[in-house]
Amino acid sequence: MKCVFSTVVYLGLATMVSLAGAQDAAPLSHDEATTLIKGKRLATNNARFGSVGLDLRDGGRLFGTNQGSSDSGEWRLEDNKLCLKWRRWEYDGCGVLQRRGDKVEHLYPDGTLHFTFTPK
Repeated sequence: MKCVFSTVVYLGLATMVSLAGAQDAAPLSHDEATTLIKGKRLATNNARFGSVGLDLRDGGRLFGTNQGSSDSGEWRLEDNKLCLKWRRWEYDGCGVLQRRGDKVEHLYPDGTLHFTFTPK
């Protein structure tokens, strides 16, 4: 019985520590998103491809680099969603921008994580 009680207490504490470390995501407003990305170069951590550099220029021009590969395209904001359209890379869609702790996340249209970056 003592072993079962210890296990339950341990699991309860582990859950509390895990929940304390988890942070709720807060969607960015259009104005917040504009301030964080327009005219900026972002060092992102892409969920599929690792480190990807994004250059989101004024006027909607987009440039990206990843492991010796590069591409260009267009970007725009629709409400709190960042829309990216690449010429060669396989992505054309809009996803929510949300803040989680000190990072900003961009989600795929299906809601899964696309990439993160730390605003400067």
